[in-house]
Amino acid sequence: MNPMSSSASEAAERSAWSISADARDGFAARVREVWQYRRILWFFALRATQALYRKTYLGVWWLFIRTLVPLIVGAFVFGGNLPWGIGTYPLDVLALPVLLWAGFRFSQREVAFAVAGLAGLAVWGTMQGFGPFARPERTESMLMLQAFVAVIGFAGTALGAAVAEHRHAVAQLVLMETTDSLTGLANYRRLIDGLRMEITRSRRTGRPIALLFIDLTGLRRINDQHGHLVGSRALCRLADTIRKTCRAMDVPARVGGDEFALILPETNEVGGYALLARISQKLAADTEQPALTLAGGLAVFPRDGDSPTLLLRAADDSLNKAKDAEGAARRRAAAVEDKRKAGAAS
Repeated sequence: MNPMSSSASEAAERSAWSISADARDGFAARVREVWQYRRILWFFALRATQALYRKTYLGVWWLFIRTLVPLIVGAFVFGGNLPWGIGTYPLDVLALPVLLWAGFRFSQREVAFAVAGLAGLAVWGTMQGFGPFARPERTESMLMLQAFVAVIGFAGTALGAAVAEHRHAVAQLVLMETTDSLTGLANYRRLIDGLRMEITRSRRTGRPIALLFIDLTGLRRINDQHGHLVGSRALCRLADTIRKTCRAMDVPARVGGDEFALILPETNEVGGYALLARISQKLAADTEQPALTLAGGLAVFPRDGDSPTLLLRAADDSLNKAKDAEGAARRRAAAVEDKRKAGAAS
């Protein structure tokens, strides 16, 4: 073997090792520089955590945190922060998955914010000679960078718009699935889900739940005398009265036909019947014709049942008893009136 070629290969190997050692030393020096500012980083992390619990700064800090990942990737791609010391590797494709993730996960505003931050970092790095678009001619570098920013900006915002439309459509479907189309109250499905949730909460807190059933009496008579449009309007009037009378934590729902239900958390029997009385008073004070009357029944958890099915059955039985009592009282009043008229005629 030629001793001169052997010495040349050994020199080349030592040179390569020295280059890699210099790159490792440079990367370690940067890590140490960042570590020197650990107190500042911990300070800002603490402030960010505190701001997350403040409603005023919640949106701003979430926006900042969500754009950290694109900025970190941009710092590696365009900032010359690669550990092997070469700052012009063609790693621009690393920014595309991050922006696609942002487009699927966040809104258009946040995607645009991430693209703007990445574009600013890319311009700075390219001007410093780092990144995949660094060229001897600055004009050429800027043209290539502009094309890249335009592509990722258009793709990110278009994807964000498509995802936003999809989310809006899904939200509308969920709303249609859980809302009564006539009155705007919750439907039976949402009533059962809310009742299960409140029962679980009541078992944990030990506080009662009242389930109030309300029936719009005389709806068939209203439909026969005034038409179905007036009957639908009567249902909407009762729904509006219930919505304005109950609390924000209550869950009003239309069970079906002329029956409504209210989930009343942290309410006992006295509070449930007090709410029924207030609804009746507001309907009596309504000057719109025809006049509306109602009947109500109540069930209380856990006294009348420990499951949604048992509570619904108990509230329905209470409502039927109230309707029977109201019908009997109406018949007695009619009989008394007939006797009075007969006595006056004789």
